[in-house]
Order: sequence, then structure tokens, then C-alpha cells
Amino acid sequence: TLMDQAGLNIGYMSYNTTIPPLDKPEVRHALNQAIDREALIKSLFQDAGATPAENLIPPTMWSWDKDVKTDAY
Repeated sequence: TLMDQAGLNIGYMSYNTTIPPLDKPEVRHALNQAIDREALIKSLFQDAGATPAENLIPPTMWSWDKDVKTDAY
């Protein structure tokens, strides 16, 4: 029997928010809007089944909340 289960692998990109201009929420929001998440995932993971996260916690974790969403793209 072959079993398939979602993993807890997490990849992320973060900003150093202690330095300008990344210390401004407006700049971080603009960068988040400018990133083509689908293209980035396709390029990095080469169609290996990775999906963009809807929030910081993956759905395989007990603390995942389906109501927490990323900014609209």
C-alpha cells in the first residue's frame, strides 16, 4: 500500500525590517504585491508539488487557521 501525506516542509523569504526602506509596512506590502508567488514557486521547486501558503502556518499543523489569509494579490 502506498500512502501519501502532506509534509511539514516550509520555505520562506523574509525581510530585514530593522533597516530602511523595509522598516516601513507600506514598502513591505508593495513588495509582497510585486512578487509573482506562483512563478517563484515553479522556478524554485520545479513542479514538485509545492503550493503557496495562505498564511504563516501550514495546514498540516494543529495551530493552522483557515481564516488567516495573506494580502490579496
